[in-house]
Amino acid sequence: MIKIIYTMAEMSNKQKELSGKIKTLKEKLSTQNRHPYCDKNLFTDIINTEKALLDSLTQLNLKIKEMNETLTNLAKERENEITKSLETDLILKAINDYFIVGEEFTFDELMGIAKEGSFRYSQKIPPGYEDEKEKIGLQVYGDLVLWKQLLNYAFINEKSVIFVNNEKKQDWLDNRNENKPRYELLKEFNGIANKRFWMLNLSVFLHKTNTVLEDICLSEDVLLEVKQQQNENLIKISHSSGTIYDGWKEAYTSFIRENIETDPSDTGYSLVHINDDGIPELVIDYRITVAGGAILNFFNGEMDAAFISVGGVEYIEEENLFMQSSGRMGYYEDTVYSIQNGKVIVLHRGSWEEEESSKSLTDENCALTYCYFWDDVEVTKEEYEENLLSAFDSEKADSTELVSKNVNEIIDIINSY
Repeated sequence: MIKIIYTMAEMSNKQKELSGKIKTLKEKLSTQNRHPYCDKNLFTDIINTEKALLDSLTQLNLKIKEMNETLTNLAKERENEITKSLETDLILKAINDYFIVGEEFTFDELMGIAKEGSFRYSQKIPPGYEDEKEKIGLQVYGDLVLWKQLLNYAFINEKSVIFVNNEKKQDWLDNRNENKPRYELLKEFNGIANKRFWMLNLSVFLHKTNTVLEDICLSEDVLLEVKQQQNENLIKISHSSGTIYDGWKEAYTSFIRENIETDPSDTGYSLVHINDDGIPELVIDYRITVAGGAILNFFNGEMDAAFISVGGVEYIEEENLFMQSSGRMGYYEDTVYSIQNGKVIVLHRGSWEEEESSKSLTDENCALTYCYFWDDVEVTKEEYEENLLSAFDSEKADSTELVSKNVNEIIDIINSY
């Protein structure tokens, strides 16, 4: 608004200057005893137009002053509303009542952290190095400042820390399991504070709190609302960062159409949420052993298709773990997967098979004997079962409900999701 007022003042001064120059020219050319001589009526139109311009500028100036007064009053009203809201701000009151706000770092301490951060980021030492391409100044080291505060708190108070956040970037999370902090963070935390460190998103934290603490009882509706809000925030972040959130629909339907010739009429499909990025994965089962199946996921604007065995998968919803069990003719396999940076990776693979001798011999109970392997290391049956339970808790898992659909039906389901 200040720029508009300033420009208006400049225009008024220019108009006055223009008016003076027109008057001077008229006087010079209307003197009968000097040459060149012009009839003064020649200036009538231009003088009338100049007066009309002056009237318009005067009216415009009045309108601008009125607008300035209106905006000034609105600003004062908003300021008063904000001031009053501080007196009844329930969120601020809750923070003051239930949280302890720590001491901030001095400027010299921040500069020291920035100096350390410059080296850490150049070596890709977590946390925060991915902010280097998005932020400027001391903002670049915001995550590292937070990390230093967590370390200080744990060291001074001799306490372990649960860090509740919705961080998704790999400068915090293990690229093999995005539910765990980076190994470097765990090692640094233990080395400085000699305590344990966890990272949980809000929905998981509330769920675990509801399970562990007897005096906390959150309804399923509350937990569901938190999950939904978390997913909505992820959608907003995807839009604001330029990623195309709904691109997964087009990518999945394109894949289905491109594979239509190898898609039997009884193909099974299931949209599931294996990880918690808000975008569903599509599990496909072609119902034929030789064709197998596929699992589609969408990350950072691109789709990835990982081919799996026939039969669907078990998955732990939004914990980024799924498992497939398969086998035949004396050889069986359990494979535990995760999705990292848009790619399906194998976390663990176990197998068991008939021993050569057991094909003709049996144990004392007349049962076949097997040899067991976990991540290519031979183990006992008991060790195998312990490793499998540690890697994937089937009691917490859901099985994919593979509903047979034709191509048009599953595409309609995807597009209306």
